[in-house]
Amino acid sequence: MAGGMLLLVIMSTFFAPATLIPLHGAVQLASNGTRALLFHQVLNWKIISAFFIGATFGSGIGSQVVVDIPEAEYRIGLGIFIVLLTWMPKFKSAPQVKAKFALLGVATGFISLFAGATGPLLAPFFIRENLSKEELVGTKAACQMFTHFIKMLVFGFIGFNFAPYLGLLAGMIAAVFLGTYIGKLLLGSLNQRQFSILFKVVITALAFRLVWLGLTQL
Repeated sequence: MAGGMLLLVIMSTFFAPATLIPLHGAVQLASNGTRALLFHQVLNWKIISAFFIGATFGSGIGSQVVVDIPEAEYRIGLGIFIVLLTWMPKFKSAPQVKAKFALLGVATGFISLFAGATGPLLAPFFIRENLSKEELVGTKAACQMFTHFIKMLVFGFIGFNFAPYLGLLAGMIAAVFLGTYIGKLLLGSLNQRQFSILFKVVITALAFRLVWLGLTQL
């Protein structure tokens, strides 16, 4: 989830919202799809199917209200959203509600059309399910993969043309795979506390830069 949020805030400095969200979704589709494929043998399909149904419904609602968001306001709002997600307390549990993953899918499907970084919001709901590490990583990745897939369909339906960006997407997806591999190699040189502090400092600085860029456009 950290990678998706970092990618979103970096891409936000180069693309307008109407281009950023579908392109970010395409890259994240490949990233999450790869993780889901690696752990396909332990995926929890009960959670995934409920989430998928909810996400489809939520995206359908969002498609009726998504508009061409002003770039300046979007950058300011996204920067603030990223800072809040980065520094919010890490909840170890989430409310136990019937059909919670279907409801979570509805909320995620709707929000993802406006802000692609929904991973941190999903984590508490998966952590309390007593899943193994492999089940948690794979199942959460599969749910996010479906969210990005539906998001791409929605933007395609409302007129976004991916064709001019295919070369760029191919390069970005290749870079994501390479970055994942390099990150895995380097991760052992940092303990969890060092990594957490470094990530928060970097992404907060980028988010504030995004807010500044938005303010200069007003």
